[in-house]
Amino acid sequence: TTIGYGDITASTSEERTVAVFVMVAGCACFAWTTGKIAEILTTASACKLRFSNKMEELQDFMKAAGVPEHLRRRAISHYMQRFPEQKIFDADKILQDLPVDLCKLITYELYKP
Repeated sequence: TTIGYGDITASTSEERTVAVFVMVAGCACFAWTTGKIAEILTTASACKLRFSNKMEELQDFMKAAGVPEHLRRRAISHYMQRFPEQKIFDADKILQDLPVDLCKLITYELYKP
């Protein structure tokens, strides 16, 4: 087995063993890198996923409840205006993880008059 042009080959069993391990390591490295790139390109953010799930739940609910089409459009429009970036954050959970003083300051900034 060779890698490259074939001008350098493994001739002893030890060299062949090393060559096999090097080839397997190279394939594993290439597969890992390709997988990571694919993961980065296909993974949606948790916030966008929450928004998508909320919209799906809203549409399923309205369909099951028999809500008229014009009210369905208004409800969907409401969510699109409320969340223009199509991201829903769990503000309570985020603030809960912060130190109390910092949480108070941020809460004040969010809801200041």
